[in-house]
Amino acid sequence: MLPPDANPEAKQTLSRRRFAVLALAAGAFGRAAPAAAEDLLSFGRDQPFFSFHSGFWLSLHHFLYQHGEYRKFLSNSTLPGTRAAAYRKALAEIDLLPLSHRRIWNSTVAEYQDHWAGKDLLFDDSLFGTKMVLIATPDSQPPQKIALPENLHTALTTAAPIYRKTWWPTHMRQSRLWVSKLMPGLKKYGPTIQKRLVSLYQQPRPTKGQVPIELVPYARRFNAYTTTEPTVIVLSTGPGDISGWAALETVFHEVSHGILSDEGPILTAFANLCKAKNAPVPEGFEHALIFYTTSEVVRQELARDGIAYSPFWNQDFYERVGWSNYDRVLKAFWQSYIDGRSAMEPVVAKMFEGLVS
Repeated sequence: MLPPDANPEAKQTLSRRRFAVLALAAGAFGRAAPAAAEDLLSFGRDQPFFSFHSGFWLSLHHFLYQHGEYRKFLSNSTLPGTRAAAYRKALAEIDLLPLSHRRIWNSTVAEYQDHWAGKDLLFDDSLFGTKMVLIATPDSQPPQKIALPENLHTALTTAAPIYRKTWWPTHMRQSRLWVSKLMPGLKKYGPTIQKRLVSLYQQPRPTKGQVPIELVPYARRFNAYTTTEPTVIVLSTGPGDISGWAALETVFHEVSHGILSDEGPILTAFANLCKAKNAPVPEGFEHALIFYTTSEVVRQELARDGIAYSPFWNQDFYERVGWSNYDRVLKAFWQSYIDGRSAMEPVVAKMFEGLVS
């Protein structure tokens, strides 16, 4: 999931670098593409949309990143009180460790706080490469040293025995429970939701097979993010994270980042209109479009069965992130396209007029 305040050029820059970084990650293991360490396919073999994985090394990496990020944020005196309290509560688990383990864990967290927590899990190339390497590493083997920055490799392998004994069993149970709760709705509504999204975006899914979802204890503030080329979804499954029907919305929101692309007819048409007016594409437009489309499609499909679902990303969210203008234009024009009452081209032109001209 791209953050609402992402630089509009960040996605393009990210994509241009993906192949080189992926080649480095894959080359360390002598394979052409990443392969998950452990999977949860027993919950999802009979559905075609996603494969669910929960790898030890990727989970450890995100957990250390979370602790490092929380400590970094807590050093900021302007952090809201409720968030500060939540971060302190999460970090308090470290104090329950035996003293010798606590020292080791705090040392590795300090490494993440100083060198990695300031980097973005989605946009930073080194963290993208790290993710792909760790996905490809079997749970029972350490990652190859040559494939990772030396200080990060040292932190991971040093913290691994503590994590494996203390938190990993709980995180695995959380992931299995999360998938088991998602699966009934995914099997029932997934075929129609996917068909509608592909039709609306007028672009195919990013892969003919299952799109991998890597389940971790922490996946940035928004609980999920997606990288493309290849499309890999990372999603957190901890207590208080995305659940219920919002989980169904989220997995299809995330895969939409791999469906809707700059080369497709919708974004191309909008960009051409902006170019003709010598105006930049409004920041966040693509992401707002994905938020709105996924939310509305999921809401409509559930409503057919009498389920009243308030989309996870609703009007309040748009107001909080400063997207009220997007919400207004999408409701006024894009909704008619979702409902099949208008063609794509005139709707895109009207959204352009409402946002740019």
